[in-house]
Order: sequence, then structure tokens, then C-alpha cells
Amino acid sequence: MPLLVVLLFGGCAEEPSPPLEPAVEVGSGELAFASLVDGGEILVVHGPQGGYHLVGSVRARGFDPGDPEDLAAPNNPVVAFRTWWNGEDLTLTGAYRQGLDPRVDGADTASDAAGWTHEMVGRLCILDIPDDDVLAGQSVTFEVEVTDAGGSVYRDARTLTVEKDPRNL
Repeated sequence: MPLLVVLLFGGCAEEPSPPLEPAVEVGSGELAFASLVDGGEILVVHGPQGGYHLVGSVRARGFDPGDPEDLAAPNNPVVAFRTWWNGEDLTLTGAYRQGLDPRVDGADTASDAAGWTHEMVGRLCILDIPDDDVLAGQSVTFEVEVTDAGGSVYRDARTLTVEKDPRNL
């Protein structure tokens, strides 16, 4: 009988899924990841210190996400958001060296299916513009570039129309 149990249950173990290809997805959202689609909109925000910025978020999979609890962890990736307009990089700042937070499964079934495991939400991409009228109605390329601790680089970008945040003064 013990041999029969081994034969019946021995072959039932599931094969582990192959790891997903490393990738990132650029998004927006101040408190939660918001997907961006080519041709969609993004808000230019008048910040509390008088400058202007876009809000960037990123989802990631397939590489070491670092440690979000330790800013000095040597395995933390560098995440850089950039805004391109007419071939010019308008970004003053937007790079962060910190670990990515685990993404909660089940909150977004499309993301679950894509295998996104980590994210960074609500980071500022500060722009070198004198006022929000410069970009209002204009098409920009909003990009994220993530460099992991091993030096591998992952990028994603969307072409978006800039709209003024209705909260701007």
C-alpha cells in the first residue's frame, strides 16, 4: 500500500513557473499606481515650493527590487523619471536610489497577470519650466529608467498630452 500512495501522489507536484523577463512599466499616481497609455494625459502640478512637476510611478518584475526599508542598502536600484519635449530633457530632478515596495496581489488583476511584483508610487519629476502654460496641451514623452544593483537598465515610456492640474494656482 505505501508504494501505491507514492505512485499516486508522487507525480502531482506542480512545475515551478519560469521567471518572467525583467521589465518595468511607467505610470503616475500620488497614492496608488495609475497606468498610462500612449495618447493619454498627465497633469503638470504646481508644487508647494513654486516649481512644476509630473508625478511618476513604476512597476517592476524580474530583478532584485532592493530594500525599501533601508535607503543605504547596496542592492537598491536607481529609478529615474524623465520628461522629454521637442527632443529636450526638461527634467531637473527625478532620480531615486531606494528599494521598491512589494505590490499587493489582487488589487489589479491585469497587473497580477503581467507578473508585476514591486512598485514605487508618487515620486516627483521636477521640470525646468517657468510656468505650466509652457506644456499645457503639449505632447511629451514621460520615461522611467531603472538601473539595478548589477548595472542592468530597464526602460519604459509613454507619449502623453500635458494638462494643468486643476489645483494649480
